[in-house]
Amino acid sequence: MKYLTKEKIQGILLAGITYTPLEPFPNATTATYNSLGLYLNFVFKILLSLGAMVAVVTLVFGGIAYMVSEIADKKTEARKRIQAALLGLFLLLTCWLILYEINPNLVKFCLPGLDAACQGAMAPSTARPAAQPSTASVAPKPDNADKADCESVAGRTLHATGPGTWECR
Repeated sequence: MKYLTKEKIQGILLAGITYTPLEPFPNATTATYNSLGLYLNFVFKILLSLGAMVAVVTLVFGGIAYMVSEIADKKTEARKRIQAALLGLFLLLTCWLILYEINPNLVKFCLPGLDAACQGAMAPSTARPAAQPSTASVAPKPDNADKADCESVAGRTLHATGPGTWECR
């Protein structure tokens, strides 16, 4: 029995194997079919959209059935339909959100090292850059000479007015 290893999969994906579907997707370019990652991304977007549309249509039909029906059994059935539609929509959106939060490339199906055609479409790193120091000038803590200059005026002393700022009052 032969096993698929990462090297075999990379060889298949990087070999440039293309195919032409019998009926192409609308608005799909030929580049969509040259890469497994781009093709899966296109199919994923279509299925996600279809799932959301089905959930919304089911929600609307359940709402109409609930409003129109006067029989308790039909109202219960409509309420269950509404709850199922909301649950389905919730699961659909949280599935996408979890994948996107883990790594934005998971919802694009562009995985490093597996698909050469996706390398240009890789999302920028989601890591946040290190905090940059503030550009505002911060005065150093006043020394004894500054204190003496301030106190030379009758009744005045140095007071901190904010982080790194001092005022003679």
